[in-house]
Amino acid sequence: MGILNIYSLSAFSYIFAGAFFLLICSYYVVDSLLKKATGLTTEFAALLVFMIGFLVITEIIPLQLVIAITVILSFLMSYKEKIENFAGRVPRNELEALLSFGIMSLVILPFLPNKTFYLGDIPSLVHVLSTYGVRVINLMHFDILNPFKLWLVVVLITGLDVIGYIVSKLIGKKRGLILTSMVSGFVSSTSSTIAISEKSKGHVKLNIFVASIVLANLTSFIHMFVLVAPINPSWLLSLTPTLILLLLSSLVVFFFYYIGNNKNEEKHEIEQNEKIFSFIWAFRFAMSLILIRIVTKIALICFGQGGFIASSSVASLIGMDAVVINLAEMFGKFFTAKGTLLIFLIVNSVNLFSKVIYGYIYGSKILAFKLLIAMGTIILFSWIGYIFMK
Repeated sequence: MGILNIYSLSAFSYIFAGAFFLLICSYYVVDSLLKKATGLTTEFAALLVFMIGFLVITEIIPLQLVIAITVILSFLMSYKEKIENFAGRVPRNELEALLSFGIMSLVILPFLPNKTFYLGDIPSLVHVLSTYGVRVINLMHFDILNPFKLWLVVVLITGLDVIGYIVSKLIGKKRGLILTSMVSGFVSSTSSTIAISEKSKGHVKLNIFVASIVLANLTSFIHMFVLVAPINPSWLLSLTPTLILLLLSSLVVFFFYYIGNNKNEEKHEIEQNEKIFSFIWAFRFAMSLILIRIVTKIALICFGQGGFIASSSVASLIGMDAVVINLAEMFGKFFTAKGTLLIFLIVNSVNLFSKVIYGYIYGSKILAFKLLIAMGTIILFSWIGYIFMK
């Protein structure tokens, strides 16, 4: 096929390739019916040899890369039985999730354009805002999407979820409420709060449940460290004192409710989510991040900083990830260090207070009251750094 392509006989090369592919498919169908086996190794090897010959002749990609790919695939195929045995021991949902993560990070990410798109690039939006008297010229400076950077954030979030899931599997299902909430909080403190609140129903002693919710939120602050670092190290440096205050105050509150607790109460379990993530989840997170960027920046244009804070606070009721990413990207461009810290503290306070509401809805009035004291203490200490900031 490569030689035919070189001599400008591309039509014949496509016919030849189609005939070869049809032959492979026919062989696979017949072999599967006769042997009652559905393995694709032999057919894959035949297609691989065919493609390697084509790539070597046409030089579409560098010869060194073709050789490297050939060596890697040959190495993997030589360990076919061991790989099959390993894959047989790994649950299908976990294997699919890990492969999906590999596709997201190694296949999709490198080929996305590293180009920024702005609000002004959406003609219909510009027309609507012009109708309401908004100065459209301001839209030209508000970026909403860079496909490469957006997917990089999705890969980062997904990677953290995968790590959290692996740790939860290592810990096991019967290691107690405290350890489970610590791991699940690293993935989603909001989901953990709801799950723990539901578990607390019917129990008189609630301190262990309050301690678990506080611990889940404590690990979410560590999650913020990891999330902000690759996006905006400068803001992380500015935010570090506040995050340390949040961690220390959360730790103090956790021990306050945990010490003196009946050890038998700790044996409650939270049902672990067996689904790590999916492409649909990744796509939804990407879309939600774009939506938050558009809404908050339009609110900033129309209503100033107050509008931005209000829209970000509403978004924080679901989770802090997208809001923190949005703030990290806007730090230094639209807000000063003190202004960004003020917005973060307000939004984070709303998010922490929402845990009290979730405790009331999914738990009980007493749990909500205890959470109000716990979260109120953490919120109060988090504002100390801002008060003394110049």
